Amino acid sequence: MFWSIGGYFRWLRVDNGKSALAVVELRNSENLGAETSIPRSDREDISRKDLDETEQHLSAKRNEQGLGEGVREGSREDWGEFDRRWLKTIPEPESVTYMIKTGGTLRRVANLFKIHYREILALNPTLNLDDELSANEVVVIARRDPGEVSESIGFPDGGSLSGAIPMLEGPGRVIRSIPWKTWATASTVGILDRVFEEWANRYGDSSPLLVGNLSQRHGGKLAPHDTHRSGRDMDIGYVLKPQIYEDIRWRKVDEQNLDVRGTWQFLGLLVGTGQVELIYIDTEIQRQLYDYARDQKLFPDSELKQWLEYPRRPGSIDARIVHSRGHDDHMHIRFVCPKSQLRCKSRDRD
Repeated sequence: MFWSIGGYFRWLRVDNGKSALAVVELRNSENLGAETSIPRSDREDISRKDLDETEQHLSAKRNEQGLGEGVREGSREDWGEFDRRWLKTIPEPESVTYMIKTGGTLRRVANLFKIHYREILALNPTLNLDDELSANEVVVIARRDPGEVSESIGFPDGGSLSGAIPMLEGPGRVIRSIPWKTWATASTVGILDRVFEEWANRYGDSSPLLVGNLSQRHGGKLAPHDTHRSGRDMDIGYVLKPQIYEDIRWRKVDEQNLDVRGTWQFLGLLVGTGQVELIYIDTEIQRQLYDYARDQKLFPDSELKQWLEYPRRPGSIDARIVHSRGHDDHMHIRFVCPKSQLRCKSRDRD
């Protein structure tokens, strides 16, 4: 599999000969603020320059994408958790390239993704660090050697990462993270890409999910998080009501803006992969999910207890979805340790 990422303004992904383009553009920094540009649990000292270079929003394709239609109604069998026919073999990306949009240098690309200069030069032997690159020129930013294992090492709150690749802009998502914070294991990125693709296939690009931090390239501490250290953690926005997508940004979720049905459908796709270990969601948002599930009779009560910690006291039971402070504007997904990743460690919740 070959992946390609566009430059500062455009990201292009190529998969088995099929291409999917998601056009994004940078926001004017004067319209950005820390409270709206990053998740609430990710408040840290980010420079205005970094925000200028990495904040993204959907281009003016809303009309042709059917913005405002929201998530379609569907039977229970349409949801990922209950119908896994969409889930085919998930390949792990092996090569990632970066497409220059308006010019730049290899040094600049390396800085965006925190790649050592000697490494990016080895990946692009015909270029020098300060060569002026033209629009649409492609440079390699990651490549796994034959037989190299992309793996999570240790625990999410004390581990590291080997053979990482970055998460890409693409169908069903909008990246809202600095590039050097978007690395993860190839299995994590492969699963996420398949889920986002299926989300877009079912509901179009009118209800994209915001993607926040994953890990840094070699894992380890990623301020201000305690976890996100081993390539299995990801921050992602909730599904919001249709009119909210006129202004795509991180925002606190409540009964006025949360699309409860849509959030359940996305959770169904995620958990339907069989690869989700844990999801952090604020108790108040769990309450809305709980009330909707009971009202619509989505599950027997015995199954709902396995999904949600609510209405029990946080920390009192094992469930797939649990409370963690600071997750009222995004959810935190943690994937399981694949059996092939022998150094990956997980505090088993089963």
